Amino acid sequence: MANPNKRRGTRWETEFARYLNRELGLVTPDGDEFLDPTSPLNARRQAQQGIHDVGDLWVVPFVVECKNTARHELPAYVRQAEQEARNAGLPFGVAAVKVRGRGPHECLVVMSGATFVRVVKELRQ
Repeated sequence: MANPNKRRGTRWETEFARYLNRELGLVTPDGDEFLDPTSPLNARRQAQQGIHDVGDLWVVPFVVECKNTARHELPAYVRQAEQEARNAGLPFGVAAVKVRGRGPHECLVVMSGATFVRVVKELRQ
């Protein structure tokens, strides 16, 4: 992979997916293997789909668009995540924005107000 920006983005996607799987108790204690490799609940990186991209990570019921950039464009990231969630057939699209010099536990997970309302409604059922 020659493009340094692509390499940085891929590294962030992988780091965030590993963090989620570990914190959600989906991997062995050493973090090397899924407890259930076939579970749809595992946070997984997705293959790029071109114009009909389905996001960087699936953390069902969320599509996560991972961003590791020096300058943040939050509205654009959220729009992209929501479109990719529609493409994937999942209800929620969010952006996971890396904070420079910080680990995944301190990243910003950003969503629109409309998505937030839908998440709250879903949690209250």
